[in-house]
Amino acid sequence: MMKRTTETGTETEVIRWKNISRKSFTMPNRIIKPGQEFKASLSAIPVNFRDVIIPLDDIVLPEAPKPPVQKPPKKQAVATGDVEPTPATVTKYFVKPRGGAWYDVVDVDGKVLNEKALREPAAKELVETLQ
Repeated sequence: MMKRTTETGTETEVIRWKNISRKSFTMPNRIIKPGQEFKASLSAIPVNFRDVIIPLDDIVLPEAPKPPVQKPPKKQAVATGDVEPTPATVTKYFVKPRGGAWYDVVDVDGKVLNEKALREPAAKELVETLQ
């Protein structure tokens, strides 16, 4: 079986680590408490936890790959005289019967706007105030 080698030796070489976080770290078959020093191989500590689990022995840790940074698209400058105001969106509301003498106020998407069922005069009044 081949072992992956690093600049300091193999990934199975056991070194000393310390948990500097305020939370416990769970490893297979053991729990590492905050501030506790322990021995483990380089491959036993995930790269994502190496900011809170630090090595106490002098080793060279391989760098974690950094995700590519995406830049936001550039905004084009627009002259203020060329911009047309956007028209206000008009939302329509409807009274929908719920059952019996109870009604709901819904918009065009079908979203119910009232919390409790309303009587017909109260539902019509709510539609008038919303429009």
